[in-house]
Amino acid sequence: MDGFSGQVITTRELAAAVGVSEPVLYQHFPSKRDLYTAIIETVMGSDVEMRLPGLLNEPSYDVRQVFHTLARLTWEWHQAHANYVRLIFFAALERHELAELAFQRHETAFCAQLRQYVQGQIENGHLRAASADAIMFGFLGIVGDAAKKAILFPGACPHGAPDLSEMIDLYLDGIVVSPKN
Repeated sequence: MDGFSGQVITTRELAAAVGVSEPVLYQHFPSKRDLYTAIIETVMGSDVEMRLPGLLNEPSYDVRQVFHTLARLTWEWHQAHANYVRLIFFAALERHELAELAFQRHETAFCAQLRQYVQGQIENGHLRAASADAIMFGFLGIVGDAAKKAILFPGACPHGAPDLSEMIDLYLDGIVVSPKN
């Protein structure tokens, strides 16, 4: 298994790190793919993923509240799972199967739910007529990029977490000022 610093971590080292023998590790995880899947499933059962359907279907929340809450939850998830984020980035750069498994398990399901929500809000007239993917990826890009930069480059946010509320308001309202007539 690839580590964060480019060094290879063997299943024997992993077993020793968790206090079991390598055969015991393989009793629980017959293949590395099974082990990778277990890692992903553990992380993906987290707060954001579990709360997403309720958040997106909360009738008392307007679009703005949903995006603000989702931004906060996304930031918190990244900070709580910083080592996992680093691992997945490294795996993706190395074209390791762990990255593809993580993408299939998390990104596709998460994005499908968010895309459906955005499309519904477009159809109901709460968001402008645009590509649901453009709206979804724009939002995820803003929040996800800031969260990942804070993990990968600690100096990127010298004053702590950015003002997520301001970021989302700017995204939802736009940043271009209309010329006055």
